[in-house]
Amino acid sequence: MFARARSPKTYPESTREAPPLREEHGDGGRNEGEKEAEFEGPGSDDPEPGGPVILFFLSLTLPVFILSNINLLTPFLVSARELESSSIPTSTSTSSPTKEQLNAYVRAYRPDLLRLQHISQTTWANTTLTPIRFFPQSADPKPWHTIITHAFNHAGAMHFFFCFMGFKAFVPSLSFAYGDRRTAATFLLGSAMTGAAITAWERWMNPWSKVSGQDLNAALHHHRFPASAMITMDEDGRKRLERKLRDAVSANLGSSAGIFTLGTITAIICPGMELNLMFIPYGFRIRTLMAALVAFDFGGAFIWDYGLGIGHMGHLGMVPPPFHPSRAASNGNRE
Repeated sequence: MFARARSPKTYPESTREAPPLREEHGDGGRNEGEKEAEFEGPGSDDPEPGGPVILFFLSLTLPVFILSNINLLTPFLVSARELESSSIPTSTSTSSPTKEQLNAYVRAYRPDLLRLQHISQTTWANTTLTPIRFFPQSADPKPWHTIITHAFNHAGAMHFFFCFMGFKAFVPSLSFAYGDRRTAATFLLGSAMTGAAITAWERWMNPWSKVSGQDLNAALHHHRFPASAMITMDEDGRKRLERKLRDAVSANLGSSAGIFTLGTITAIICPGMELNLMFIPYGFRIRTLMAALVAFDFGGAFIWDYGLGIGHMGHLGMVPPPFHPSRAASNGNRE
């Protein structure tokens, strides 16, 4: 997503100074509309606003993304010859070792790679928001820091790339209007508010937060639901209960909620901004685009989730009220 200023209202009125009047015949000057029409934001020689905020975003998200995926280097650091020379049984039907074979070899012979896996797992656990970890049945300490740190991790390279491009589209206008510190604080606050909203909704509204620890454990590990609930439950009710269980155990991650916050504020103070979506040779007004995104997420949250693994409710968490949970995905909810 790319942004370009196409209107005198791209930057807020309160932050700009009108150019000096030139001498003219007749009324001796121009009206306000003519003065504003000349304004096109910062000059071409000035650096684009928001550079420090973008560097701040990259300094938070890029190391987390690398560390949480560092275990993906394991297949490249263990050769098939090493596996064959070890006592780990290998399959001759496939040219590359399986995940189970790699894990067995690493545990037995490569403690250095085991450290990589530990780093990846620890980073993932501390930068993903999993609602079930906040349930009263959980005996572990509540990971309150993940309410904000979930915004620093991403589910894949494409997820990270699109979040970065969205962040880069909105930051310059907000930094120009309010400064770098306030823009960065707004992103962090929006991310934290969404994390708190997801946690509170699942903690108080998910039916699995009210069952006993034994029943919850049976559902998680043996896919066995409480007998008292099954007596009066039809097929639709069972599917709903399964969906709520997936919501509870899903890992929510991504910076989209904070970016939605920036986009909403930008649409208010810079209504004339136009955004170009990649591969589409047409500019969209920011208010039109934000309304379309809200409609897309509303449909994914309440009608059909499109099967994309997107945390639609996490996006809508910044559109008050109400606050709602995210849909579950097998590899985590991408916000």
